[in-house]
Amino acid sequence: MFAENEIDYSKLSDFEISILITERNCANHRKEQYDELLNKIAEAKGYADTEKAAPTKSEPNQLPRIDVDKLPWKSYKTKQPASPEEAAWIFSNTQGAEALLSIVKSKDGQAKIENFEYQLQGAQHQFISRKPIK
Repeated sequence: MFAENEIDYSKLSDFEISILITERNCANHRKEQYDELLNKIAEAKGYADTEKAAPTKSEPNQLPRIDVDKLPWKSYKTKQPASPEEAAWIFSNTQGAEALLSIVKSKDGQAKIENFEYQLQGAQHQFISRKPIK
């Protein structure tokens, strides 16, 4: 695996993180090791606390949880900050959105997380949209 003391987890690229997520999903026998590594990355990058970052043993296929509510979502209607339950968008290069971007990319541009569906938008995937799941 990796020598833990030689890696600066906060400097991993979105691509490297998405590879780790893909590998984790494909390698069931090593799932716990990947979950631990992804927890360390999420903690180092400040995405979520350790408890929220790892799937629980009863939810084996769930992706790491991230705190998407803290991102600066903009309302489609007003272009102002969106309410927590409103469909909205952010730029995909928004600081703090790296984990969300990696998860959405690893799911072919569309992922359901909690009460929202997230999707890459734009010709170069420069936006991430969210809409409530009904």
